[in-house]
Amino acid sequence: MITRGTGNLLMADVDALVNTVNTVGVMGKGIALQFKRAYPSNFDDYKAACDLGEVQVGRMHVHELSQVSGPRYIINFPTKQHWRSPSKLEDITSGLIVLRDEIVKRGIKSIAVPPLGCGNGGLDWNDVGPLIEQALGTIPGVEVRIWEPSGSPAPKSMPNATPRPPLNRERASFLAALGRYVQSGIANGLAIEPRVSLLEAHKVAYFLQKLGLPLGLKFDKGTYGPYSQRLDRAISVMEGHFVTGFGDGTSGAQALLELDKEAVEEAEMFISESAEFEAIARRFQKLISGFEEPFGMELLSTVLFASEELDGTTVTLEKVVEYIQGWNDRKRRLFTSTHIATAWNRLEEVGLSAV
Repeated sequence: MITRGTGNLLMADVDALVNTVNTVGVMGKGIALQFKRAYPSNFDDYKAACDLGEVQVGRMHVHELSQVSGPRYIINFPTKQHWRSPSKLEDITSGLIVLRDEIVKRGIKSIAVPPLGCGNGGLDWNDVGPLIEQALGTIPGVEVRIWEPSGSPAPKSMPNATPRPPLNRERASFLAALGRYVQSGIANGLAIEPRVSLLEAHKVAYFLQKLGLPLGLKFDKGTYGPYSQRLDRAISVMEGHFVTGFGDGTSGAQALLELDKEAVEEAEMFISESAEFEAIARRFQKLISGFEEPFGMELLSTVLFASEELDGTTVTLEKVVEYIQGWNDRKRRLFTSTHIATAWNRLEEVGLSAV
């Protein structure tokens, strides 16, 4: 029997939950990341199987849960080989045949199925939905609850059973700087809530590192300015413990991170005796004052990144303007020569100009 699922799939009252995975041991985004947080033991089992080459397209990796209530199984359904690759319809078709066999073999009476290969996989639900119904809808005595593509649940509603990561120097410095950034924005009338976009969080970390704080991050030329994939992973680990709002990573740069007040206070206590951090924090405060919103932080960081990319030549404001206008259409539309000159002058004031 086919029924339609609503709400958070991970909260479904069923015998088995289906998770979409790749074959290389990464659950970095989307529903797979939700499963990784909600069921850490499943991820560990899946990752070990991937390392042994046991997770393959066309096979199901089944994890049995040892719990009093809730689902009995998580069925990891490979919809692609590498996480960067698109999903293929033929892999969904072959996988559904095997999934049907697993349902019958294990006596599963109810199962929650996500939109396999849609979303990050790039497949069209109009193609995938009928395949699921055809393959699973005729199993006697089994409720197949199907979730159509509808976006991710609210971050706060996503279950998280991961242990709280330790508060080390890097996390404490980053959290404290985020807290000060938010407070500065509120004081300058540029923010009204203790939240920061993921875009802004990347720029905060970028500037901290440029000002001399070693965070071990590599920043590349991204759509919205300097971007660090490693920082995304770090914030994902912090989600639900120090910040909330990153969710399953599908909101991108516009995700709004709410800082945990107690975590920020703990971070401030952690770095309270660090003269190095305070010296950097003073320069950081001077740098970002008046720029504490997404536009300002993207502008400021883009100008610094551009000037450093041009380093080795005679860096001039005119060359930086030309570089930024050739970055992408977004920056060409957003940032005028006057905007860029304003940011350039602020960078010079704090000694971050490449000139």
